[in-house]
Amino acid sequence: MTKHAPTQVRIAALAFLLFAAPAVFHSALGQQICTQEYAPVCARLSGNTTTYSNQCFARAAGAEVIAQGPCAVNSSPAPK
Repeated sequence: MTKHAPTQVRIAALAFLLFAAPAVFHSALGQQICTQEYAPVCARLSGNTTTYSNQCFARAAGAEVIAQGPCAVNSSPAPK
């Protein structure tokens, strides 16, 4: 008979993989390693504002972080 890990252990492992496991990006900045932490930021790229899940994802995309937290829903592109 096979023993299985308790449900809490399996849930914790899954949560780690989904939220804490690093993601690797290849961008103009070179190789960038970011955690999957959700700490939203509003950033500007090519005059458009976009919400990124954290500063690392914004920087990896080449965007400039302009505010902590998500961008306003009705925000218009920033002037160049």
